[in-house]
Amino acid sequence: MHIIHLHNFPFYLAAAALMTFIMLEYSKRKKLKKVITDIQSNLLNSFEEALIISDHTGKIRHKNESFQKLEEYFFSEVVNDIYSILPPYSQWKKEAEEIEGWSKERRKMIFEVSKHPFQLGKNSRYILFFKDISFHKKIESEIQYMAYHDTLTNLPNRHFVDEKINQAIKQNERVACLFLDMDRLKFTNDSLGHRAGDKLLVEVAQRLLKHKRDGEILARVGGDEFLFIVFNKRVDEIEEIACQCIQEMKEPFLIENQKLRITLSGGISVFPDDVKSADELIRVADLAMYDAKKNGKNRISKFDYKMEGSVRRRLLIEDLILNSLEQQECYLVYQTKIDLESNKVTGTEALVRWDNKEMGLVSPMEFIPIAEEIGFIHELGFWVLKKACLQWSEWKHLGYEPILMAVNISPLQFAQETFIDQVQNIIEETGMDPEFLELEITESSALAYKESTIKKLILLKEMGIRLALDDFGTGYSSFQHLNELPLQMLKIDRSFLKDIMDNSTQQSIVKSMIQLGHNMNLRVLMEGVEEQNQLDWLKEAGCDWVQGYLFSQPEKPETIVKKLLLA
Repeated sequence: MHIIHLHNFPFYLAAAALMTFIMLEYSKRKKLKKVITDIQSNLLNSFEEALIISDHTGKIRHKNESFQKLEEYFFSEVVNDIYSILPPYSQWKKEAEEIEGWSKERRKMIFEVSKHPFQLGKNSRYILFFKDISFHKKIESEIQYMAYHDTLTNLPNRHFVDEKINQAIKQNERVACLFLDMDRLKFTNDSLGHRAGDKLLVEVAQRLLKHKRDGEILARVGGDEFLFIVFNKRVDEIEEIACQCIQEMKEPFLIENQKLRITLSGGISVFPDDVKSADELIRVADLAMYDAKKNGKNRISKFDYKMEGSVRRRLLIEDLILNSLEQQECYLVYQTKIDLESNKVTGTEALVRWDNKEMGLVSPMEFIPIAEEIGFIHELGFWVLKKACLQWSEWKHLGYEPILMAVNISPLQFAQETFIDQVQNIIEETGMDPEFLELEITESSALAYKESTIKKLILLKEMGIRLALDDFGTGYSSFQHLNELPLQMLKIDRSFLKDIMDNSTQQSIVKSMIQLGHNMNLRVLMEGVEEQNQLDWLKEAGCDWVQGYLFSQPEKPETIVKKLLLA
């Protein structure tokens, strides 16, 4: 039998009108009554949709086979009165109502019921069509969910947060916003890939959720940014919540069989104390978060209006530094290294400087972390390496005795898959002798992903490049791991020289570090030497090399040339 679909609705009206005419004309003729009934049944049963005809009281006069099936697996009972499943017709606000429920198979189903009144003589009748819109509603619900949630973590998104904060502000509720930003996600993505980074984000979200109570919001609003929103009484606890979130990250994450350590930086703002709108609440919490990053990361800052100027400066740096190489605003300076046995210059470290046309000279302590945050460190880092190698080649061609050229390598730069190839290309392009190139990597980057790091370091060593561990003593290394790294030098962080002459404990620590380096057949260099008595003590302690203002500040190439003449 031909199936009539709902989109053929004009045919329904024509059929209903014809049926009404026949019934009115021939209802008194008994022979035709059965014929009419059969025609009516066949016609109604030809509809794929469930269909019923009722009178104005809701009593069902006829139901087709599709509706009878619906009774069995959806209503689980025979329906004789439409008002047992739907409101009275007089209460319908529109021409269609929805029925929601569960099938026998526990599948959620939603039906749209549309009513079409017609007159049968003096009697009012209604044709009701039951259209299954379950799939449509499911898709609609998923789209709605996606509009308000992050697809990776299933946390609410910025759109959701804005609506909830605006609602709370309209009701004069107190609202606190904690803006959290991961400090190492770019490092993870570059080292292990975006899949690992996504897994890390999901696990971070799960840890943060432990501290959320009912009615509060934890949202993901950017690649590595989360918002924690609390209301009313809990506003007074927002700093405690922030500390709990920071503490939650102390346990390493196990991602792709690698132990990852990450930290969070956060900023706090409160309505109505700090701001008057939802947009401002999030914006100033973001400003406070930047302040936390500027002051060393892994900490929380509470917003105050003094921050705004410094954060605006940061945003300006983010914008201007991207063109710094093209505008030829960056240049290198060099700080010499002294061999304490020969008292001669035997090496130098290349250091980048940025003199911007608008801002003037910007400290590396300020712009390097920002370059890392925005991903510019890759371009900048390889520019520094190439310029340093070119300078070494120039000095060699001028006939100077070759010295060691040290270049700092950012953890993000070192983590790139193409790092080894790019170093090799630079060596070939510049004519640099790899035996005189020393790459300085930080303790944290050398030990963050031990397996992949060791492979890279071995390849570099096989190329003839020397390797130094920078800022030794400030990270979280174990001596066993250090011994597995193919290093040639340990650089002890300058912070260990502070008050060393008056602190026997500090002296013991530095002596232990020097001895550790020697036990691993490494040279040991102390950074930040500024006083003669420090130098004398280091000589006695057996330190091999030193570097610091006692000998030279970071200087331009032409000044270094004069020192090379004396070497």
